[in-house]
Amino acid sequence: MQPTMRAVLGGWALLPVAGGLFWASQATPELVVTDGMREQLRPGLSQDEVEAVIGRPPGVYTDRPPPDLTKAGEHTKRWHTDAGTLQLAFDADRRLARQSFFPTTPETFWDRLRRRLNFGG
Repeated sequence: MQPTMRAVLGGWALLPVAGGLFWASQATPELVVTDGMREQLRPGLSQDEVEAVIGRPPGVYTDRPPPDLTKAGEHTKRWHTDAGTLQLAFDADRRLARQSFFPTTPETFWDRLRRRLNFGG
C-alpha cells in the first residue's frame, strides 16, 4: 500500500474517534440562570412571573445528575442547570418567598468525557 493511501485511510479511521471526543466534550446548556435573572426574582412574584424572568418552567436543563436536595416542600420549585440548581420557595398564596442557588462543581473536559462515555468515576 502506498504511503499516501495509508495516510488517507488512517485519517478516515481517526475521524469517528475525533467526532466522539468532540461530542463528549461539548456542554449542553439548555438554560443559563444569570445573576441578572436572580436579581429580578423579588419576593411576591407569582410563579408565572418567575417563569417569565427565567424563560422556562421548573425542570432539569442539564445532562448532569441533579443534586439531592431533600428539604424541598410542596411549594418548592427547582431549575437544574449545568451551573447549579436554582431553588425557589413559594408561600401558600403561590408567591415567591425566597430563593437559593446551589452551584455545581465545575466539570473538566476529562470529567465530562468520562461521564458521557460511562467510564466510572
